Amino acid sequence: MSLLILSVGASVAPAALTQTPATEFEEIPLAQIIQRQCAAPLPATEPLDLNLLDAASVPPAPIITRNTISQQGITNPSLWWAAEQFGGKLLDNWLAYPAADGGRVDLVVNRQFWSLLNYLERYQFLNEFGLVAQDYRYNIRVFNPQGAFLAAYTCTGESASSVCRICLDSTVRAGGN
Repeated sequence: MSLLILSVGASVAPAALTQTPATEFEEIPLAQIIQRQCAAPLPATEPLDLNLLDAASVPPAPIITRNTISQQGITNPSLWWAAEQFGGKLLDNWLAYPAADGGRVDLVVNRQFWSLLNYLERYQFLNEFGLVAQDYRYNIRVFNPQGAFLAAYTCTGESASSVCRICLDSTVRAGGN
């Protein structure tokens, strides 16, 4: 196992993930995966709600997706620019869960494109979205379309003095998963 530590900005520190082999018959709860693989501040442990990703369905308020566009004003978090700049074909959709003290955004990435990225490319993707989301006081989690947890960018505290951590598997090579 190797650990690659990069610091982009003074307050972001990556954490190593360890690959946990899973079989079709073994389903590990997200809370357990996060507890094992991520360091504090820990990402939220609620599983990705795959039903909300259906393009034909309208998510219940206040949940925001890539397809939710406000007719009255700017929608927070405004991730459309970040998606245009950094998402490309990699980002399929997102679910934003606003909260009074900040919220979380679950990014859903194309599994095939994600598997082609090396560690630094994944880190860059996560860091770019994490920085944008942090401006809105949101944390980021990344999932594949099947709901498997891939990475997280989690912050605590106020934006000026926040402590952020990236939870990303450092043992993955491009072309592997």
